[in-house]
Amino acid sequence: MDAIVHLAANPVDAPFDDTRHLGSWLSPRDGVELVHRCLVAPGLGYAVIWGVSANTRGWLVQEDLSWLGGEPRDDAETYAAEVEPEPDGLTRELDGGPYVGRLQHPRYD
Repeated sequence: MDAIVHLAANPVDAPFDDTRHLGSWLSPRDGVELVHRCLVAPGLGYAVIWGVSANTRGWLVQEDLSWLGGEPRDDAETYAAEVEPEPDGLTRELDGGPYVGRLQHPRYD
């Protein structure tokens, strides 16, 4: 059977633009390992996988990927001291980060 895998991943480069990336980062090493595991997985079929490292500040709900073998090893917390904190408001609360933070919303005016 052919396999189809949709891998979704966030930025893999550091330093980060904002603290949100400390929770959703996929390191280059973990990314390469994830792609390798998908390529050699027997009977993969179809899968949608969100690539994310083992981040202390992880906010993404990830399904159990133990069937792929291996686990992410890197943690963006290594870079936390280099990142400026985000202001309160939409930027921190919503998944769109700084892109959503530019919106006008009565709650945050």
